Amino acid sequence: MKSAYGRQTSAPDYELTCVEPGSPMGELMRRYWQPVCTSDELRDLPRKEKLLCEDIVVFRDKKGRVGALDPHCAHRGTSLEWGRVEEEGLRCCYHGWLYDTQGQCIDMPCETEEFRKAMDVWQPAYPVTEYGGLVFVYMGPPGTEPLFPRFDIIDLAWSPETVIVSDFYIHLPDLVSSIPISHEWFGKTSAELYRLLADKYLRVRPEIVAEIDAFDCTHMRGAEPIIAVHYRGTDKVVETDFMPSHEIYFDLIDRDAADWRIFLLTDEAQCIEGFLERYGSRVTFTNAIRSSSKIPVHLSRAADRVRLGADVLKDVHLALRCQKFIGLGMSNPSCIISVLKDWCEGDCILLGPSLLRANFTRN
Repeated sequence: MKSAYGRQTSAPDYELTCVEPGSPMGELMRRYWQPVCTSDELRDLPRKEKLLCEDIVVFRDKKGRVGALDPHCAHRGTSLEWGRVEEEGLRCCYHGWLYDTQGQCIDMPCETEEFRKAMDVWQPAYPVTEYGGLVFVYMGPPGTEPLFPRFDIIDLAWSPETVIVSDFYIHLPDLVSSIPISHEWFGKTSAELYRLLADKYLRVRPEIVAEIDAFDCTHMRGAEPIIAVHYRGTDKVVETDFMPSHEIYFDLIDRDAADWRIFLLTDEAQCIEGFLERYGSRVTFTNAIRSSSKIPVHLSRAADRVRLGADVLKDVHLALRCQKFIGLGMSNPSCIISVLKDWCEGDCILLGPSLLRANFTRN
C-alpha cells in the first residue's frame, strides 16, 4: 500500500470552483435557471435548500403556486423553514407574518390592514418555474431571466391539456433518455410512450368512429384472421431509397397469411388493382381517396383535406383491429400502426429502414 498521508494537492481554482454571490463562476451560474428540488417533494411542509452557496426556503402554497424565499423572516429573523404552508403562502411560526410566493407580506396578525400596507414588507425572493417534474430557481439580476428551454415530449408528459399544438418537431425516441426518473413514464420504451400519448391526446371524432365500426362490422368481423397491408405509392417512390415491390408483399403474405383475409391500405389505385388480381375477394379496403398518377392525393389542389385526414385515421384504426401487419418503414402511417398496438413477435413487419430509428439531428 502506498500511503496517502502527506500527499500534496493543488489549491482549488477560485474562479472555477467558488459559486458564492459575487464570484466569477457564481455570477455565471446565476444567469441560468437552476434546479433546486423535485416537484413532488413540495407537499405540506416547506423545504430549506442550499443552492449556489445560498440558503433558500422553497414551498408550495395550498393553491399549487411555488415560491423561493430568503430563509430568515423579515420581522424577527426566524427561519421560515419551520413556517406553516397556507392557502395564500407561507406563515412564519414566530409572529405569524404571512408571505406569498412573490415574497410580499400579506398578513400581520394583531396589526391593522392600513399598517400592513404602509409598512409594505417584502421578503427577498427568487423567480420560480416548474418543468419536467423539477423546480427551477433563477438567482440572477431581476429582469435578466433567459427563455426557459422546453422539449415537447416533457411538455406532453406532464400537461393536463387534451389538445396540443406544436410548431416544431422533436423525434420522440431521441427524448426517451430525457424523461426524469421521478416521472411515471421513466423507463418506458418508445412504443409504450407512443401508446400512452395516444391514449391521452388522440380523440377520434364520434362520426369517424362510427364509420370505422360500420366498416369493421360489415367487412371484417367474423372474417378473421386478417392481415393488414400498407402499400405507399405515388411520390414515396422517389422519397426513399428502398421501395418494396408488390412481389415482396405477395411473398410475405403467401408465407405468413396464406389463407387470411387482407385489409389493404394504400394511396394508389393501381395497387388496389394488383392486389385484386392476385387475391380476388380476399382483399378488402375502404373508399379512401386514391391517386391514379404519380401525384399524391395530399398534393392535389382539389383534395378535401378533412376527408384525407379522416381516410388515414380510419385506415390506421382498422389496421389495428387486424391480427398481423405489413407496412413500409419510411411511412408515417405504417410506423404509427406498428407502435399503437402491442403486436406479438413476428406479427408486425416494417419493410426497409424505419422512421422510428431515423436520426433527425441536424448538424
